[in-house]
Amino acid sequence: MDNTRQLLSISKPLEQMIDKTANEIFKIYRAKLLLEDNTYIIPGVWGTVRDGDLDDTQREIHIMASRLVDKAISAFGFNHLSSSQRFALRYLVNRTLIYTVSYMIQVTKNQVSLKQESLLMNLPPMGRA
Repeated sequence: MDNTRQLLSISKPLEQMIDKTANEIFKIYRAKLLLEDNTYIIPGVWGTVRDGDLDDTQREIHIMASRLVDKAISAFGFNHLSSSQRFALRYLVNRTLIYTVSYMIQVTKNQVSLKQESLLMNLPPMGRA
């Protein structure tokens, strides 16, 4: 059991940091995220968009994602990473953050859709056909 705790000593806190950031992003920007396409979160987390500029929400999401990566690097004493190691960590954290927020968005959209279907199914017929 001690070996398992040792193995999880880095991954568990990182998971908690990612979950906390994902929840904050979703809580703060839920209305905007639900109106946009599912891929909207990606440029925000990475801080870049192929054509054009990030909007204000994406810039704010990028700041939160960058802070998360910086916290992960410093929290685990990874201060002397090579640029490729730093990118690998950023890639894994960003990818997990994107998947987590995307999942939250999709679950919420599905719940809203189910509620709308339920409302439509329970409407009494109106008019004459």
